[in-house]
Amino acid sequence: MVRRMEADPRLGLLQTVPRIIGRRTLFGRMIQFSSFFYAPVFSRGVAALQGAEGPFWGHNALVRVRAFAQSCGLPKLQGAPPFGGDILSHDTVEAAMLARGGWQVRLDPDLDGSYEEAPANMIDYAKRDRRWCQGNLQHTRVLAAPGLHFWSRLNLLQGVFGYLASPIWLLFLLASIIAPQVAPAPVYFVSGSPFPRFPHPETEMGLALLFGVFALLLLPKVLLVLRAVLVGEAQSFGGDAAACGSAVLEFLLASLLAPIHMMFQSRSVAQVLTGADFGWPAAERADGSLAPLDCLRASWWMVVFGTASLGMAYWAAPMLVGWLLPVMLPLVAAPLLIWWTASISAGHGARRAGIFLTPVEISGEPVIAAAAAALETYRLPEDEQAPRAVPAPEAA
Repeated sequence: MVRRMEADPRLGLLQTVPRIIGRRTLFGRMIQFSSFFYAPVFSRGVAALQGAEGPFWGHNALVRVRAFAQSCGLPKLQGAPPFGGDILSHDTVEAAMLARGGWQVRLDPDLDGSYEEAPANMIDYAKRDRRWCQGNLQHTRVLAAPGLHFWSRLNLLQGVFGYLASPIWLLFLLASIIAPQVAPAPVYFVSGSPFPRFPHPETEMGLALLFGVFALLLLPKVLLVLRAVLVGEAQSFGGDAAACGSAVLEFLLASLLAPIHMMFQSRSVAQVLTGADFGWPAAERADGSLAPLDCLRASWWMVVFGTASLGMAYWAAPMLVGWLLPVMLPLVAAPLLIWWTASISAGHGARRAGIFLTPVEISGEPVIAAAAAALETYRLPEDEQAPRAVPAPEAA
């Protein structure tokens, strides 16, 4: 990274693609696998599309100090939090300001050896996502800043809609349940015409949209699995069968957990829009396991919502119940799903079965071993240890 920055005097920031390591829960191992299997290819697309006006994720990057000092003096936004005050998700804004100042902001996905940790369960993931939600929605105050480049504004806008998508999906589901009760009766005869006019059926368009969205979500992953098998990359993930099994389970788990994630994000958006300021609390980096009661406390309202929605649909539009089950059943089972995916034993079981293996687990990585050895030197002797062990660094 240093050599590349020295070779290009206009390069202000060089971003890598960090891989997630050190996760032992089923949820953590799932996102850990995704960071190794999918992220490198998707990031190559981002790099090709955005060129020298790429993203900055706030870590695992090299920054030219002079460029940063010249361009990235962040102002305080007028008004009170959550939309005013300090800019929380400052990294995206700093990338935009570097580009505005004439510096290149580049993502080089071929740079390996950069790692980080991540939340190991859905509750901690939602807590971190709540911070990001407030920070990204705050970017609506920055979008109109003078001099920003097109891709910089688009990065900011993508972050905003990345969080608005969840409440939009939720409102769409509610509208689907309510619509049969409020839709007007069809009018077959228009005034002045003796011939009937029948409603235009939209079945084909609806099915095309359904399968189009499904293909958009699934097809890229299928192509990446085929590529990994054909070029031999699957061997780094335990072999063809292990890589294919991991990809299938990742898709199923991600689909199962998506409604829960939607509800957490929708609540976060509602909190921000109603003026709740959560600031930027520290992230949790413990082992990630959760007690069943904690899972229930965090998601009981999802159980109520899912059960009530199914009951309302059964009463108002019984034909919709089957379509709603893939979304509402995970909400009804949210405490159980959160607890199960936060289980370390479930994560170990997946590893023993060859599921969600990563290249660094199979072949090892010197920098990870060196970081673990260095961390051990900071641990106190057994009889002097504090009740809580020193957490691992977030990024290596």
